[in-house]
Amino acid sequence: MSVAPQPQPSQPGALAGNPQTTAAGVVAAVSTLLMLVVHPLVDGDPATAPNWAVAVPIVMTTIGLVLAKDAKAKGEPPAGGAA
Repeated sequence: MSVAPQPQPSQPGALAGNPQTTAAGVVAAVSTLLMLVVHPLVDGDPATAPNWAVAVPIVMTTIGLVLAKDAKAKGEPPAGGAA
C-alpha cells in the first residue's frame, strides 16, 4: 500500500510575504542612503564626506528587515520557526 505524498504549502517569495517589514526596510535604506551618502556628495561643500561608518550598519540592518518573516496575526510564529 503506497501513501500519496502530502502537498507542500506554497511559500511566497521573501518580499511578497512580508509587506510590513519589507516596507520598513525599503524606507530605511532609501532614507539612510539619501541622508548619509548622497547628500554629502552633492552638497557642493568639499569638507563634507559620506558617513560610511553609520551608513553601512544601517543598510545591513535594513537587509534584515527586508528578509525578515512577519508573525501571523494570531500570534503564531512564522512558518518553519522554532516551536
